[in-house]
Amino acid sequence: MFVDGTKREAGRPSLRQLLYFEAIARLGSLKRASEELHVTQPALTYSLLRLETLLGCQLFDRQAGGSFPTREGEVFLLRVERALRFLRSALEGSSPGRDGDTARRGLLLRSLTGPQLSALVAIDAQQSFRHAAEELGISPSALNKHARDLELLVGQELFLAASSGRTTSRFGKRMAGRVRLALREVDAGWEETADFNAVAASSIVIGMLPISAARLVSIAIEGLAESFPNASIKVLEGPFESLEHWLRSGQIDVIVTTLRSDRDLRELHQHALFPVPYSLVARRNHPLAARSDIRDVEICDYEWILPRLGTPRRAAAEQLFARLRVRPRAQVETSSLTLTQRLLLGGDRITIFSREQSLHGDEVDALTTLDYQVPGSNRMLGTITRIDWLPTAPQRCFLDRVRACRYQDL
Repeated sequence: MFVDGTKREAGRPSLRQLLYFEAIARLGSLKRASEELHVTQPALTYSLLRLETLLGCQLFDRQAGGSFPTREGEVFLLRVERALRFLRSALEGSSPGRDGDTARRGLLLRSLTGPQLSALVAIDAQQSFRHAAEELGISPSALNKHARDLELLVGQELFLAASSGRTTSRFGKRMAGRVRLALREVDAGWEETADFNAVAASSIVIGMLPISAARLVSIAIEGLAESFPNASIKVLEGPFESLEHWLRSGQIDVIVTTLRSDRDLRELHQHALFPVPYSLVARRNHPLAARSDIRDVEICDYEWILPRLGTPRRAAAEQLFARLRVRPRAQVETSSLTLTQRLLLGGDRITIFSREQSLHGDEVDALTTLDYQVPGSNRMLGTITRIDWLPTAPQRCFLDRVRACRYQDL
């Protein structure tokens, strides 16, 4: 089966079934498809029947003049065409010097097997052959064979030795990412054909930075769950670098986060929602806590806790420091919310927080926002998606719910 190591219970269509289905739809005839693929018509018919049984719907109207996609077939065809484009792009750069040979790459695509692609994706995800074999439920020797056969087939080094064992090379990582995107399209097509039978169990995977967009995401999820009660909703937290990688490789569908202007986000689309201001935060009995209209010079008298470099909060802090006559002392640098709050309670320190961060945590009641306007520090909250992403109905619903929110709703 055409799988990715996540052990989807019902399995997926095989790569061969997808190729056969696309050829029948494109050529409008089982006979012409069998000639192009060099497969007998009975074998093609059997493959199609198995695919229709797996999806639970009829994909073609068989007529004397040919085979024509049904409404479900048209929906599934769009996703299969997108999936095959991702797989073809995964092969770009294979067998150096022959990139322009479209026919050869088509033959190479038909030579790939589900177990080979499963091995690649699992190794890339687990960063270890041993753990990948465990994830797929196969022996290490079987995994090694699939990996070796795939390398020989594409003519590129896909795996490298690392301290933790063998893992994917740069080319292997890129190829694994494109394979994951293809898998997401197949899943989306399966879910959309199920919509016709009112048994849809569509899925969405949302990425967000810890805390930063929790309220916004929770509001949107409530609306999504109400509109699509059978939808599977998964939320992943992590640093932005991880979220970006997961988005590009199809492991998540959308990121809800502070938008970035300091990173190369080509092939990604950033959609701005609304600005969210930063505030200065300290313990409730801090010397400045009872003061109003705090001056610049006064915040320089106290030690600061800074978030790590490369984060929007750190950029806002540096922007503030640049306009002060004296740079405040900052001994500790951390992006840990819990540690920052503990350090704030332990002395007369100051930090810069977003509204969500200042209202979250076990120590929130012991902290307060200082009466100081952080100049020009509004961060823009928004969504990030792949430019080539085609959302399903539930995924579109989530986006619509997020984009309908305003700062006042949080």
